Amino acid sequence: MTSPKASLQPTLWRVLDTVLRAAGWSTFLIVYGLCRYRTHLVSENLSHAFPNLNDAERRELSKKFYRFLANIAVQVAVARFLPSGYLRQRVLIKNPELLAKVTDDFSKQAVVLLIHQGNWEWVSLASSIHLPVRIDPVYKPLHSAFWDKYLLRTRSRFGASPIAMKDVGRNLLQRRREPRLVGLIADQAGNTQQGYWTTFMHRPAAFYRGAQKISGALNTPVVFAQCSTVGATQYQIEFIEMGVTRALNEEDQIVREFVAHAERSIREQPHTYLWSNRRWKQVPAEAE
Repeated sequence: MTSPKASLQPTLWRVLDTVLRAAGWSTFLIVYGLCRYRTHLVSENLSHAFPNLNDAERRELSKKFYRFLANIAVQVAVARFLPSGYLRQRVLIKNPELLAKVTDDFSKQAVVLLIHQGNWEWVSLASSIHLPVRIDPVYKPLHSAFWDKYLLRTRSRFGASPIAMKDVGRNLLQRRREPRLVGLIADQAGNTQQGYWTTFMHRPAAFYRGAQKISGALNTPVVFAQCSTVGATQYQIEFIEMGVTRALNEEDQIVREFVAHAERSIREQPHTYLWSNRRWKQVPAEAE
């Protein structure tokens, strides 16, 4: 027999959806209509990424992005307080069996690569709820001490142990025998000297080689996680195995695959990517 609390949950979740959407709309009016937050940067990024779009189409895409960004800002801000049942229902995993396969039924460590698309914070939290293994997200400390501490507490829900970017290599090595998933948002700008340079959305971009080195040195499985937006407060995660042919020892294979998956995912839902990020601020040494 269904408990009264369980029977009320669908209604409560719909009310929470409505509240989040309303707060997202208000945030959009402030961020886009009033503050014009990084509109020049977004316009520049979109013009390079989608040269075939005309000005009107890019403006429409930009506006759609800001509407999405406002929703994400609200959802991340309140993620620390959202019920686990709500997150379980709003973020679904399409193919958890792939993770079970590459980790021998979640008995060993794996690295999960993401990009700034969809709601990556909810993805981490919901994965901790759905999967029978700990999720340890990698993070870069924020300039704001308040928000850094706040997000660390949010990311530590459900047993997660966030790892600072500067400590990730040592952490993976020391705890390589622990069954867990280490989540890394890997589309951030890599080292200009030692990073892997390639063309990303029609512009030169450097990527970290960390996942490639970890996979080779520790024989750690690497998986790409694509976050698709299904609705204003609903997301779906699909995992894609990477480095299947790494026995061939192709140089930078993991990074190449990651960039290909990232571009495909962005083109499928372009408005859900973080275009306000200064992703392309670095230039190759020969172009300086």
